[in-house]
Amino acid sequence: MSHKICGVHKSILIIYGINYKNTPISWREIVYRELERLRLSNALNGLRFGRARAFITTCHRIEVVSLMPPDDKGAAVEGTRANFLGPDHYIRMGRDAVAHILRLAAGLESAVPFENQIAKQVSEAEVSGEGRCSSILRGMLISAADLARRIRSLIGAPYRSLGMLAGELALDRLGDGSRVLLIGSGTMVRDVGSVLRSSGRNLRVYVLTDRKALDGPLSDASRLSYEEICRSEREVQGFEAVISATKRSLNNEYLEKIFAGRYPQLVIDLSFPRSLDPLYVSERSEEYLDVDTLGMIAEKKYSLTEEELITANSIVNASVEVIYRHVASEVLAEEVVREIRLNAGRIVEEEARNALNYLDSGVDPAFVVRKSLERLVNRMLHATCESTRSMAEGGVDERLLMFLKDAFVGGDSR
Repeated sequence: MSHKICGVHKSILIIYGINYKNTPISWREIVYRELERLRLSNALNGLRFGRARAFITTCHRIEVVSLMPPDDKGAAVEGTRANFLGPDHYIRMGRDAVAHILRLAAGLESAVPFENQIAKQVSEAEVSGEGRCSSILRGMLISAADLARRIRSLIGAPYRSLGMLAGELALDRLGDGSRVLLIGSGTMVRDVGSVLRSSGRNLRVYVLTDRKALDGPLSDASRLSYEEICRSEREVQGFEAVISATKRSLNNEYLEKIFAGRYPQLVIDLSFPRSLDPLYVSERSEEYLDVDTLGMIAEKKYSLTEEELITANSIVNASVEVIYRHVASEVLAEEVVREIRLNAGRIVEEEARNALNYLDSGVDPAFVVRKSLERLVNRMLHATCESTRSMAEGGVDERLLMFLKDAFVGGDSR
């Protein structure tokens, strides 16, 4: 066996993805729901993406990050394993994949540069896999998020989000005294509320949520329950703006109760999948925006300075090789352990068969046991030494190599 890190850089790490720039939101919603169906039925492992896989899902992208065994190339490179993403999915491999993850976590691939939420979504992505490979992949994603925080801190990037952009758009379009309904109470809605509150404008803000109490930037808003919104005699009848960021899908009958016959000037759906029927809402509002439309607005509104771009790219580029070699070393070490275990099982079976043959031939049992044990130990030590030697030739991290020597050669009981 001979594993060379430089020779397998296209198969250690592979990313398949789609985003709002190459795939419409309607198709991304189909993919997302299919992944959710597989997750809930514990069938995600049926998608054979290498030794371990992570699914990164945001309002603008769906990406599958896969750790591959060193000898697994053909099908992965062709992308046949990601056909369920659609015909326009992209592929990143090896060091390019590491660079992509680092840029993604830092917000350099986002419509809103240096957005904070993406780093959390990367570090908390759902990871599954075999043996230590899932831990290796999770560690890489956490490292990417840590690097993203370092980049934002060094540059002094301000806090920005699609929620803040939605709040700014609402302020541009609404007059004083307007009524704004926020649906949900998560980070996106809180960002909208923060912008509206800090503007000092005379706006009446309502929050439709299951939460019993509102705090932070929503503390001054009026809370509405889902039951209350259905009452015909409710105090508030209609809103000038409706901004939704909830995982709950609101049917058209419910939306009609929210609108109460008074169609809003502005409706923004920050949810993914969308919580509001786009056709129904666009026909009953002066302006309707979903996350993809907001993304295009954000690209025009926000831009990186040349200095910010140079600084961020220099940090990413300096980190790619370090992170890649660390991941590659750990994957190769795991492959060697796997091979050692497989070889050990094969050797034990072969020696057991040989011993039985000798016993059937009438050879002294004590002699057979002694010789079989000697051969078994020698063969297993030889296989282990050959594996660790090939790892050293491949440039595997010295600490991992020493661990393997201690565990398999030095007699460490671990």
